[in-house]
Amino acid sequence: MLLLVTGTPGTGKTSVGRLIAEETGCRFVESSLLLEALGATSRDPTGRATLVVEWSAAVDRLRSLDMGCWVVSTVTPSLWLEAVGLEVALAVLLRTNPIVLEERLKGRGWPEGKVVENVLAEAFGEIGWELVEQGFEASTIEVDTSTRSPREVVDEVFDKVERWDTGVRIDWLDSVEVARRVAELLGRDYLGEYRVS
Repeated sequence: MLLLVTGTPGTGKTSVGRLIAEETGCRFVESSLLLEALGATSRDPTGRATLVVEWSAAVDRLRSLDMGCWVVSTVTPSLWLEAVGLEVALAVLLRTNPIVLEERLKGRGWPEGKVVENVLAEAFGEIGWELVEQGFEASTIEVDTSTRSPREVVDEVFDKVERWDTGVRIDWLDSVEVARRVAELLGRDYLGEYRVS
């Protein structure tokens, strides 16, 4: 059984994933570290300090693993859904208000372009749309982590699982403050300077 903990970088995947793994007795796995160890990544050719997943190699290598009970922290849930499909029991989608996320990522010392790319990805709900496009919305628990501790988030996850409260519903652009900040970021021509999906 696989449980995916997914979301934009900075939303709390590692902390929340580790707590869920402890409570379920499953193994916690960082997707990026596993894929790197499997030789399914390469350095980003643009020079950014990030890894690029070699998709077909990753799918093949994940399919060959004996996984057991894993809690996987990942920014690419569709890779796991393609590779192991029905073994994925649930996706926990962590969301963070883009304004809060921007401060978190800046606090980590991330380059401005990388901060902007991830803030925009969160604002537009890219990972949520990825799950919807994969037909996995009915097995997705979405939680706002903006002002909650990892423990509070995990408690909400288990509560939502118990009630089977699933779906992807958060739309940050409903907030005037968030929409204004997104317009500011887009107006700075980051799209021309950085790769923004």
